[in-house]
Amino acid sequence: MRPAASWPCACARGSKNCLSSVYRIPAIAIDVTLAFTNAAPLGPYRGAGRPEALYLLERLIDRAAAATSLDRVELRRRNLIPAAAMPYRTPNGPVYDSGEFEAIMDEALALGDWSGFPGRRAASEKAGRLRGIGLCCFLEVAGGILDEVVDLRFREDGTVALHTGAQPMGQGHLSTFPFLIAARLGIDPSAVRLVQGDSDLVPAGTPSVASRSMMMAGSAAAMACDTSIEKGRRVAAHHFEAAVPDVEFAAGAFRVKGTDRAIGLLDLATRARSLPNVPPELAGGLDSSAKFVSPQMSFPNGCHVTEVEVDPETGAVAVVGYAAVDDVGRMVHETIVEGQIHGGIAQGLGQVLGEHVIYDEHGQLLTASFMDYMLPRADDLPALRVGHHGVPCTTNPLGVKGAGESGVAGALPSAVNAVLDALASRGVSELDLPMSPVRVWTALRDAAGAG
Repeated sequence: MRPAASWPCACARGSKNCLSSVYRIPAIAIDVTLAFTNAAPLGPYRGAGRPEALYLLERLIDRAAAATSLDRVELRRRNLIPAAAMPYRTPNGPVYDSGEFEAIMDEALALGDWSGFPGRRAASEKAGRLRGIGLCCFLEVAGGILDEVVDLRFREDGTVALHTGAQPMGQGHLSTFPFLIAARLGIDPSAVRLVQGDSDLVPAGTPSVASRSMMMAGSAAAMACDTSIEKGRRVAAHHFEAAVPDVEFAAGAFRVKGTDRAIGLLDLATRARSLPNVPPELAGGLDSSAKFVSPQMSFPNGCHVTEVEVDPETGAVAVVGYAAVDDVGRMVHETIVEGQIHGGIAQGLGQVLGEHVIYDEHGQLLTASFMDYMLPRADDLPALRVGHHGVPCTTNPLGVKGAGESGVAGALPSAVNAVLDALASRGVSELDLPMSPVRVWTALRDAAGAG
């Protein structure tokens, strides 16, 4: 398999961190060999070594199930880390703070109608097709560099701006951060501005990698909001000539307890600039900065089920069913989360169905355009059924876990397991990626010849 993304050290670290996944594995040893190559050293792709580790584990489990005549689901169930074991220290380093892995697997099996598969397989066989189903239980390690700074600035026009170095590349920051700020401050989302992409205007930060934007920048933004509210309580006390403990904040306004004296947060932020005799520490009004330092990574996880149908005459693989249940902690914006999962699934299935970077013996890239490089299209995917089983993360103030890359982690192993399940009846037990039509057709022909 080619590296999923990033640079060699990140891929190796990502694989190491995910080798325990959702299973009770008593001991893990890893040895890394770095090879020099004239191919591209890195690529823009989700995962950074995590799907590779999960591919390894999930294929081993399916092979072990076949070798021991155990049911694939039962073998996984016997080895899942129970929810009662949290926090769980893995032998490869990470300490899982939360997770309900068995419940998620059961929900995914139900969503994918695992029990009804034999009937669908029989119908496919009558039509001359091979049908297979595969699952993948997975856990990712998300967060990357564990500190992030944001600035919250209240403008003269009555709006509030979040200045963040978290740069979007399709993650939907405009749909998530303003709503997060608005909910925290009790104001309308239309009054929130997002400032990003200009190094003169945003604090120094970390690239938008490792599914970290909401976990890190979102948590820092929540902290900045809380700091502004606390400043506002003190400014409001000065404005009302009341004691600070007598000022309360709710629904976007400060009010003196037991009275009708109140002022909106944005109005107070505007007035704070001209209030006389304000204490020096409040001279900046309600503006605030916050730095969030996470004690550890977050651990998004889930279970995905892929169902495929193979045409033995051509080797073509069609994905005919897909079900996914993910735990991304608390969801800030469900539609954005599902969009991220959909995109990751498409990328994972693309690797299985045909994506392949090919160089000739001189290092010349042969798949340099989409005329030569297989890219999954809308008609390569079925309707994706997505469920959620959120278990709040305990190590950040929002309770969120990464969501940007887990789709690949679930799609790649479950699809491989599904294709090999379909081919098993014809004597094919192993096949390297990508499982393109010519490779599948060749494997079937070779197995028939050997038989």
